[in-house]
Amino acid sequence: MKEKYLRPTPYCESDDEEIKRLAKKIVKGSKNQKQTTQKIFLWVRENIKWTPSKIVGAKKLLHRKPLIGLCTDKTNLFIALCRSAGLKSRYVIMDAKLQTIDKRLPSDTKHFAAEILINNKWVIMDPAFGKNTSKLMRVSEFGKPAWTSANNLKRMEGLSKPLVLIINLFIQYSPSGKKIRKIVEET
Repeated sequence: MKEKYLRPTPYCESDDEEIKRLAKKIVKGSKNQKQTTQKIFLWVRENIKWTPSKIVGAKKLLHRKPLIGLCTDKTNLFIALCRSAGLKSRYVIMDAKLQTIDKRLPSDTKHFAAEILINNKWVIMDPAFGKNTSKLMRVSEFGKPAWTSANNLKRMEGLSKPLVLIINLFIQYSPSGKKIRKIVEET
């Protein structure tokens, strides 16, 4: 059995052949853990457009057209790619204060990011917000998240199906979820 934080979990299919091939392609030529993590971070941040959408998991996300995902699915893919590249990775859910530019968006929210073990130190990484969201909120930078504070951090190896169901229902049906989707569509 693979070591904890390297094994696949629901929504984080790090053992999927397509994910393993993509990870190998992205990290080609990397010299160390930090460089490997940075290449995966930049790929996910720039190739998956942040959009409130149903959480489907890393494997299905790669087949979504267009390539869109909420912070949760971007984290699913980021962790799956990191684990495929041999980097221990875990989820972090938090109450975050995002650096929003569009003041119609709530700045206080539940947010998902990742922690990657680099040189025996857990480092928070948040590839959620890229160039496509630059009119809405601060772009996530490698090693510097797009939020000013985070409280109530909960770390976990994987996401549970009930948690994902709750998030999907919130995105689809809550007034806040609908409002955020509308703002993103207008931008």
